[in-house]
Amino acid sequence: MAGCLPCGAKGLSDARAAGLPGISSFAKGLEQDLDAVTHGLTSHWNSSPIEGRVNHIKMIKRQMFGRAGLLLLRKHVLLTAQNQPATRAVSITK
Repeated sequence: MAGCLPCGAKGLSDARAAGLPGISSFAKGLEQDLDAVTHGLTSHWNSSPIEGRVNHIKMIKRQMFGRAGLLLLRKHVLLTAQNQPATRAVSITK
């Protein structure tokens, strides 16, 4: 699967040759793990339901900052989880 990023290979080599430390380092990292990058970009699975739940928990934490301790925060997170529809893994078809 290595090298199957159709239009990205030339872009990666151009980025490494640019001489900019941040860009070159980023391109080098992508090339070192090109199989994982390609799979992550072409896979039909995603983590949106989990990311949405984490975002919701962080929002509750921000709202309760300075108002309550860990026990009340935990209780609030668990209660709001009961009131929301269950999340499940979603497969996106092409």
